[in-house]
Amino acid sequence: MKNPIATCFLVLAVTLGWGSHRAWADFELPITNQVPKIISVPSDVDLEKLGRIVDVRNLTLEIRMIHGNLLPGKLFKMLREKFDKSKKRIVLSGKIRQDHISQLRRLKNLEIMYDIGRLKLEPTTINELYSLGPVHKTVILNEKFDKDMLTSVLGLKFTDPAIRVLKGTLSEQQIDWLSRDKKKKKTVLISPDTRLQDIYELTVISPLALEVLTANNRIEDKLFKVLTDLSGVELTLLVNGRLTLDDAKKFARLERFKLKIVLDKDVSSIPGLIQLLNRIAPP
Repeated sequence: MKNPIATCFLVLAVTLGWGSHRAWADFELPITNQVPKIISVPSDVDLEKLGRIVDVRNLTLEIRMIHGNLLPGKLFKMLREKFDKSKKRIVLSGKIRQDHISQLRRLKNLEIMYDIGRLKLEPTTINELYSLGPVHKTVILNEKFDKDMLTSVLGLKFTDPAIRVLKGTLSEQQIDWLSRDKKKKKTVLISPDTRLQDIYELTVISPLALEVLTANNRIEDKLFKVLTDLSGVELTLLVNGRLTLDDAKKFARLERFKLKIVLDKDVSSIPGLIQLLNRIAPP
């Protein structure tokens, strides 16, 4: 015969969610789809603090190179050992030398992001990117890109274009060039004050991804409504380490999205950020 006291205790435990922090967390953050987290840090990051990030689930660790494209030895060692199973994204710029290529090829689960800045995409740079081998690459163009630059990126294997548009918008001609290709993902990085009409005009591009820079981890209601209305567009929200539960609750209204948390070398963030990021997930 079952113990009535034990049965009563079990029912009470289930009702109150004892032993199941996730049940309470899922009520606070009703998320039904996986939320990939990209944590971005500079290459001179505090390694002791960086080590704590390994506990974030569904993680891509992005390293923004600060002084050239050669990873510091201790950071490289940590990436190979502590973050061996994590996805890693290295953000490069300038010249990619053979020693950079040799080092990067020793990392697993790697993708490359190359930022051309205000420069042109030279043939030598295209060759250097090709030399990185069959890893996924994203080339960030500025808002002044021309057809030849875009054609060069689209012609590279394993490579997608991204365009940074933090002021103004793309021209009709640029949008037309981007919309002609239907195979490679095109990512557009936009500011929180981008005109809503400009966002709608981008939707002729397919496949399209938007990276939205938030204003202190918040998005104005009008812009947020536009984002919720977009169909078939991959969304990434750029936030900082001061992300709060209230911020996350609003983001949870989006059906699908990624979070990119941009940190400084001291990994400045609120206490409990890792725990909060792990809560932003489905049951």
